[in-house]
Amino acid sequence: MRKIAIAGMLALCLTLLITPVASAAGISITSKIGDGAWVGDNWQVAMYPAETKTAVLTLYNSSSSSLDVEVSVIPTSLDDDNVTFEVDSPAFTMSGKAYADITLTASASGSATPGVYEAEFELKFEVAPSGGGGGGGGGGVGALKITDIEVANITESSAEITFRTNRGATTRLTYSASPEIIIQDNSYKMTHTVDIEAIEPCTEYQFEIRCVDRYGLRDTEDGEFITLCIEPIPTPTPPLEPEPTPPPTTPPTTPPTITTPPETVPKPEIYWWPLLWVGIGLVVIAIGVLAWWWFKIKKKPKRPNLDKK
Repeated sequence: MRKIAIAGMLALCLTLLITPVASAAGISITSKIGDGAWVGDNWQVAMYPAETKTAVLTLYNSSSSSLDVEVSVIPTSLDDDNVTFEVDSPAFTMSGKAYADITLTASASGSATPGVYEAEFELKFEVAPSGGGGGGGGGGVGALKITDIEVANITESSAEITFRTNRGATTRLTYSASPEIIIQDNSYKMTHTVDIEAIEPCTEYQFEIRCVDRYGLRDTEDGEFITLCIEPIPTPTPPLEPEPTPPPTTPPTTPPTITTPPETVPKPEIYWWPLLWVGIGLVVIAIGVLAWWWFKIKKKPKRPNLDKK
């Protein structure tokens, strides 16, 4: 009896020891090779225009179960979309005790700014359902779920719908139009983005999201949004043209009477200077004659009268 009790206690201890190990099992990164350098989960790579760099990560599934894996890099672009980051397999399933290689690619356009760029590597995984069956979980695993539905970047003619699924799944989005339009994405993702374009302004649209995983499990959600209205552009009012003012009417003017002044006979000009000089000359001559007369006649000595003796 004691041996049975001891054996039971040992089995219980082994169960307690094994349980944490099993719960901690999952996907781990065993190696990182290629271009650039790694600081934790951040990939740092020096880029020049028209250059491409790659890095290869090896993943290992340490559990005995198949796991749905989703990997991504954040952000997907830098330098005004001149440097982009991509993952070759964003969503896939790994078998238990298996390895898988993931390739990251950084591409620079011809207009890229030379420098060191950094993106964060993100890894998510969960237990894959064992067995199929539509609309619910298989093998005791929870059903496929669509969550975090958001409608963003709504304009007069477009909208962006984002949502998540708890496992990698395809997307089929149907929105109301005339006729209905279907957008299909057959890649298995956990993070989904659907762009709706060329729709009418100021209109309410209903949409339905249907996702299906690799095992046939599916989920459906719906929603609605209203596009923005186009504000009417006011028609400019032409300025009022002033009414033409009629020219002022003035009475006819009588032509002015032109009076011709009487002709005046010009007076002959008298030249006084020559006459003055002539007068002065005559006066001088007269004075000379008088002087001569005075000295010659008046001052002449008288002769003695001899006859009277």
